[in-house]
Amino acid sequence: STPSSASTNISGGWRGKPINILPNQPKNIRCPDRSFSSKSKGSAGEDTISGSSQHDTWVDFQRSIAVSGFETGQTVVEKNLGRKSRGGKLSRKKKEKEAELAAAMRGQDVTNLKGGEFPALRYSDEETERLLAEAYAAIPPRAGKRGTRNLKRQKRRWFIKRQYDKKKKYERMAEHERRMAKRHEISL
Repeated sequence: STPSSASTNISGGWRGKPINILPNQPKNIRCPDRSFSSKSKGSAGEDTISGSSQHDTWVDFQRSIAVSGFETGQTVVEKNLGRKSRGGKLSRKKKEKEAELAAAMRGQDVTNLKGGEFPALRYSDEETERLLAEAYAAIPPRAGKRGTRNLKRQKRRWFIKRQYDKKKKYERMAEHERRMAKRHEISL
């Protein structure tokens, strides 16, 4: 056999099955049909840190306009644009801890990173009564009878139900008369 078609068996694949790897393929045991690396080639052929030459160009531009001594919030470090995170509570807590650690390393106070918690406003009983009276006074009184629409709707519904029952009773009586006439014809 030729060296280009020779393959090597490596155990340790999915469920212990051997994996055939050609010599010119990357030997990645976890995923033999794909080659993953920390650096990928950009469209122009140069190595990129994040895997996106557009992102790296943007970061280079942000670095060129950065002002020393000021924290402007610009992106000056390339991000690894690999696996996306879905977020959630754990992700937020992890980011908070990272921000606290970074602030502690810079020597900043970390107490103002989290949102402020305001104590509940507490009113005396007299103040509560006054506020409730003021709120209820602002509600305009309703004029007219209560439940008029509901009564009309129920009246209409029961009228239709009685009409339906009347029709069905007539149909049952007509069916009974037809049945009896048929039996009479058979008996003669």
